[in-house]
Amino acid sequence: MKQLKQKIEMKHWNEIGEKVKAHRKAQGLTQLELGKKMGASNRFISDFERGRKPCSINRLADIIAALDCDFKILMERK
Repeated sequence: MKQLKQKIEMKHWNEIGEKVKAHRKAQGLTQLELGKKMGASNRFISDFERGRKPCSINRLADIIAALDCDFKILMERK
């Protein structure tokens, strides 16, 4: 898992964060509400959406489940 996290460039994490933000807003969720759905703080959501720090694959799976979105869509490059 650590290797996968390292292989994803920081720029790509920024893109993933932007997509998460778009999905969250499309569902009318605040960062706090999304955090509660997945057991994380709104600070974590904020940092992740801004691309300040990557997350583990498990956390990414939590985000995907909470937003009910497709892994492929989040991982596609611009």
